[in-house]
Amino acid sequence: MSLINPINIFQYVPPLKTPGNIKKKTNYLLDRIHDRVEQKTHNFKELIERVKILEQSQTDDSPSSIAPTNIDEVDKSPETKGLEQHAKDVTIKIENDKNKLDELIRKSNRCIISISSVFPWNFFPNTIDVEESRITIIFRQLFTSQSHSLDIKDISNVRIESGFFFATLQIVSKTFTQNDIKVEYLKKKDAYRAKDIIEGLRTFVYNDINSSNYEIKELINKLKELSIPKTKN
Repeated sequence: MSLINPINIFQYVPPLKTPGNIKKKTNYLLDRIHDRVEQKTHNFKELIERVKILEQSQTDDSPSSIAPTNIDEVDKSPETKGLEQHAKDVTIKIENDKNKLDELIRKSNRCIISISSVFPWNFFPNTIDVEESRITIIFRQLFTSQSHSLDIKDISNVRIESGFFFATLQIVSKTFTQNDIKVEYLKKKDAYRAKDIIEGLRTFVYNDINSSNYEIKELINKLKELSIPKTKN
């Protein structure tokens, strides 16, 4: 355990990003995305109305409008066909945006597991929060804390250094500056459980499986099944 230099205790420490600030930014971005989707939906409705008006005007001007006829039999102008195709493209885009937004909302606040180092071996316990799409590691010191977030898709390896009483969890990232992050003095049971969940989430990402389709308990059970080695018959 590293000792704190008493001379540096009262030095000014610039404010660092906290999980609360990160969550506020995430919610703000989700609200912006929601507003854009609503705006596109409004524009799409206006476009549909224009197509209906244009089709109605063509039907009224056609000689065949005197007798009932199927709309598929009416010759459509290139402008009408272009508007209809554009309307279909906009519909698909809006639906995809809504699905992505719903998935982001489902995943934004779902923490699967949270573990901390053991006091007093670590006087200011560090914390690992494992969410569906990322991992947040909080390192604490006197009066300060540092938060690091790693996307699950950027994690290349997870290792455990097991001692007599405690374990160290090492997370290797493809994008992090120092390449890896270590959290010491974890309970061995917690460390191995977190490792299994992280490895399971990596498997989900690699196989493009949407974890938001599962409830938390069901998701944890699925991740546990992935971590159990298969025996040969």
